[in-house]
Amino acid sequence: MTDKEILEKAFMIATHNGFQQRDEEPDVFMIPEAFIYRHEFAKALWANPDKSRYGDLVHGVPKDFDSIFYEWQHHLQQMVIADDPIQYLGQHLYEQK
Repeated sequence: MTDKEILEKAFMIATHNGFQQRDEEPDVFMIPEAFIYRHEFAKALWANPDKSRYGDLVHGVPKDFDSIFYEWQHHLQQMVIADDPIQYLGQHLYEQK
């Protein structure tokens, strides 16, 4: 997929899951960073509140609550450090049910 196709699909999924663009925000295609790094966008894009990942486990239970983070946080973190954040985004888009 091209960067434009990835952004279109990501924006469609996030909007479907409740993300709302503010009137004063730039177009997603002109400044994609204004959207793809926002917590609200990531939460809507990877909307799966039941799925979390854990840091250090002790007997299968998180050592402390600070080590719990959700799927959207994991993807946001990985996207930030990716060589090509938009391609990372494209590789981790999920179809809506």
